[in-house]
Amino acid sequence: MRVFSVLADTGGFTRSAERLGLSTPHVSRAIAQLESHLGTRLLHRTTRSMALTEVGLRYLSRVHAVLRALDASEREVNLASAEPRGTLRVHCSASLADHFVLPLAAGFQRQYPQVNFDLTVASQMPDLIRERYDIVLIAANHFPESNLVAVKVGTIRSVLCASPDYVEEHGMPCALAELAAHRCLQIGGPAFRDREWAMKCGAETSMVCIDPQLTVDAGRSLAIAIRQGMGIGPLPSYIAAQEIQAGNVVAVLPEYTVNETDLYLLYASRQYLDPKIRAWIDFTKAHIQMQRSSQENLQDRYSGVL
Repeated sequence: MRVFSVLADTGGFTRSAERLGLSTPHVSRAIAQLESHLGTRLLHRTTRSMALTEVGLRYLSRVHAVLRALDASEREVNLASAEPRGTLRVHCSASLADHFVLPLAAGFQRQYPQVNFDLTVASQMPDLIRERYDIVLIAANHFPESNLVAVKVGTIRSVLCASPDYVEEHGMPCALAELAAHRCLQIGGPAFRDREWAMKCGAETSMVCIDPQLTVDAGRSLAIAIRQGMGIGPLPSYIAAQEIQAGNVVAVLPEYTVNETDLYLLYASRQYLDPKIRAWIDFTKAHIQMQRSSQENLQDRYSGVL
């Protein structure tokens, strides 16, 4: 089939043989074998000229499609067996960088020492294609329709927290309705509702309207504000656990989780995926799932925070 395709392109047996690195008799025999196998004539040929038959023209279009698919399959196999190498360009928020990307990058580079990282930390979602990022790690509840591939790698749960000094001065809320009498702090961003908390307990979710005294777009910054006694606010479980363990904050209504969001890896296409991108996706999924299992084991210890 490949000989036939080249022959149709060059228009002659000698030129086809030169392009393919074969002898002219070899090319002639290949075409004869193909016609014998198909039981039809593909070429009209004389000593001076050659032309495709009507059947040959139709068959050529099919041959082109088959050869393109074959070449694509071979490239995909070659990529799958290649060693991850080169620079991996990653984009995520500061909070996700601190808790997920940077801790995982160290272990990833030990396993794949030929991969370097180029990490951009920013809260604004980039144009992955135009800005040429390999991977974007993002927390979101849904995505607009696009050609990007989104792989869910985990779920982020938050819990309301306050400083011990704040609770001593203003009291500890014992029900959702009591939150209206407190100073509320909000974390902003596309993954979170504006002026509203989605409070989940078991299978039930209750919406609580708030009038935030402070809104910030990073969990670490919100943790500082809560430690300073500015009010009650939701901290991602991985931040809340550290703050509670250190005695900086206490959980408020710990039976509830707040603003549950999913964690996704975004990349451009599944086709011909670069080995370093595939390796990072698999590595991230496995280790975030391990982190989640470890957090669930600590759930009773931290009163339902994790």
